[in-house]
Amino acid sequence: MANRYLRPIYKMLYDQDFEYTDFDNRMQMQKAVYLLLDMGVPMGDYGFRWYKHGPYSQELHEDMFQENIRPERPIQLHQEFEEKIAKLRGLIHDPKKGDYSTANWMECLASMHYLKEHKMDFDADREAVVAELERRKPHLNQRDVNEYAYDRLGGILHE
Repeated sequence: MANRYLRPIYKMLYDQDFEYTDFDNRMQMQKAVYLLLDMGVPMGDYGFRWYKHGPYSQELHEDMFQENIRPERPIQLHQEFEEKIAKLRGLIHDPKKGDYSTANWMECLASMHYLKEHKMDFDADREAVVAELERRKPHLNQRDVNEYAYDRLGGILHE
């Protein structure tokens, strides 16, 4: 069964409608759901694994397709979840994301989090995580932006 929250939450985060046929939209949805789940927002039962563009869920991909062909329905969210979505929205639209497109910025954020939580030693520091991100993803090579992303990510995910 498709997840009726996907499209409305996408619109809340990105200020645009979700289009399944747009690769960047699908990638941005994947990364947003991954981060929101970590923030405690009940977005569904999705398992993520490392893939070409960072954390990826095949189940989420299938739900995006199914939900895209249905009419969008209004949703009601608990205030706690609205606040968490607003925090992620602020990070998505952060002017300090450098020259990264929104899709690359989300890939940076979610990939860095996934690497730290699932691929590296538990005590890996900022320098090690950023270096690993840049090794695996040479197109995400703005060191100062990546370090900023690491710091900001820790601030919103662990509040």
